[in-house]
Amino acid sequence: MAIRVDPAALLRASGAADRLADGVRKDASDIEAETDVAVRALSGFRTGDVLDRLRSGWTDALGRHRDYLDRLSGALADAARGYRRSDAETAAELDRF
Repeated sequence: MAIRVDPAALLRASGAADRLADGVRKDASDIEAETDVAVRALSGFRTGDVLDRLRSGWTDALGRHRDYLDRLSGALADAARGYRRSDAETAAELDRF
């Protein structure tokens, strides 16, 4: 059984994960800013306190998703580089024969 790896496809997937991580970063920033406004407007009310606690949960969850996407992107790019390097080294080795 042969496995074929397309390094270009891995790099495209890495780029897609990067773009998703960037989107999560922007969304997290937007949520943080918008929630700050609401929390300040509702200061002294229970709703403001609840929103403040929810913001913490959202921030943590989005941070975990962003970190996962960053790791995934890096791993895919590393795999693509590794396969290309391996192919080049194997080709060079075979050329010696």
